[in-house]
Amino acid sequence: WNQIPEKQGLYDPKRECDACGVGAVMNMKRLGSRKILTDACDMAVRMTHRGAKQANENDGDGVGIMLSIPDDFFRGACPFPLPPLGDYGVGNVFLPQQQSSRDACLALFERM
Repeated sequence: WNQIPEKQGLYDPKRECDACGVGAVMNMKRLGSRKILTDACDMAVRMTHRGAKQANENDGDGVGIMLSIPDDFFRGACPFPLPPLGDYGVGNVFLPQQQSSRDACLALFERM
């Protein structure tokens, strides 16, 4: 594939520039579905560099998928009250295996 598509939908070729394996999969009507996740995983696997190839195994370089927050799930699972949807965020944190480094990271997060 070596052609730039014509202007369509949200895509405008005059805004074309290099990106490091960035892609987007979404439902334009803002409807959640398993297909969005499946399509995002397919897209990530097909990338020909960086995260899909583990370009540098020493720096944690990789691919990520951003999902909407499953608010109903978190409200049922969290042992504390949550703010309204849109006023909180969630994420994964990978902590070091060395206990002293792990403790330092946890202390930093608790201060935030």
